[in-house]
This record gives sequence, structure tokens and C-alpha cells, in this order.
Amino acid sequence: MRGECASGQQAAAAFDVPFAYCTAAGAIDMPDMRFTGEQPPAAVIESIRQALGAPVDTPKDFYKNGAFWRCADTARSRRA
Repeated sequence: MRGECASGQQAAAAFDVPFAYCTAAGAIDMPDMRFTGEQPPAAVIESIRQALGAPVDTPKDFYKNGAFWRCADTARSRRA
């Protein structure tokens, strides 16, 4: 199935906030059509900036190219 609704099924809820989306989607390797927000989300861009220790005034476009995000299973990732 490619995301179409089967006859008689309701459409899945849409999310534009990554945290709400991940709560609903669970662990997923790539955002699907339910996520309608900015790609990549501003929270992902800010996390990358902080992880790199980059200046706050670095243009966001610098991080948008090549940035990918996913919803992780936080319970599993904490055990690692």
C-alpha cells in the first residue's frame, strides 16, 4: 500500500509538529505523509547546530542540505 486509504477508511491524522508526529508514529525510519511540517524541522536544525557547536548566526540553509531525521524508539536507544 502506498498511503492511500482503503475504501471506507478514514485518512490518518496529519502532524506539523515533529514531537507529536513521532509520538503517534512510533519508531519510523523516514517521515511519511502524516508529517506535514517543515523538512527538516526547526528542532532538528537547532539540534544539529548545537551538536556541532556552530555559531547561532549560521544560516539555517547550511543545515537543511543533507539533514535527515527519524523517530527513534527512545526506550531502546536509552539501553544502548
